[in-house]
Amino acid sequence: MRWLLPFALVCAGCFGSSDADLSAIETALVAGASIGHSASMTAAAMSAPVACVNVTQPCSASYPCSGVASVILGDACPLPLGGVGSGQESISGSWAANDMATLGMMLGIGVSDGSISVSEAIGVKVTTSAGHETVAYAGQDVTVNTGAALGQSSWTVDVDGKGTPGDPSDDVYTINGASQGAAAGQGAQVTQVSLTTVVLDPSCRKNPIAGMGVIQNVGSSSLGEVVARFHAACDGKVDVAGALGGSHAQTLKLFH
Repeated sequence: MRWLLPFALVCAGCFGSSDADLSAIETALVAGASIGHSASMTAAAMSAPVACVNVTQPCSASYPCSGVASVILGDACPLPLGGVGSGQESISGSWAANDMATLGMMLGIGVSDGSISVSEAIGVKVTTSAGHETVAYAGQDVTVNTGAALGQSSWTVDVDGKGTPGDPSDDVYTINGASQGAAAGQGAQVTQVSLTTVVLDPSCRKNPIAGMGVIQNVGSSSLGEVVARFHAACDGKVDVAGALGGSHAQTLKLFH
């Protein structure tokens, strides 16, 4: 059993009840929720009125065309995570058809319990089908003011409008995606972050109610994995397990 000793010495993230660094998962969640929220509302607003969206340049008569809108955050369209929110977002894009758009967004999201997290996203793809909008974007096209950078990554957000396209407050979001980043030099490390079927439901804006996130760190001198499983309880926490087992509830810091 001597082979277990070196692994134990270099294993990062093999914690017991202490908190793990979840910043990469938290940043991915905030980006997915914010971008999915704004992109889905703007795409829907080009076809019919949507609460909180002001269309200043319509794009619905003939295609291709360009459209411009602004989103005013507030009680009528609360953020999927983090509370009601405040501030205005400016969004422009091009539509190849009424169900296919590419958006560039300047986001200024202020929340009651934190600061701006996502300041810009470009090249966001939105497709609409059967009452769902699929929002896709690359992490390298997203500017995050605080928290971990998204890096080279690919993400999708499925937005279920629940049959009420003009009312975003009841939308359900499902986030999937993964990122990978590498550092050079001594002790070089590759970090992989993934979100799998993470569900944001309007019944709880403190934490996702289902799905999981994983952070894997592999380096020349360390190896570690952290698994975060989201639960139905609306308590602002997530169940976290390290590489050597053991689990504890940890508070999510969604807006740093």
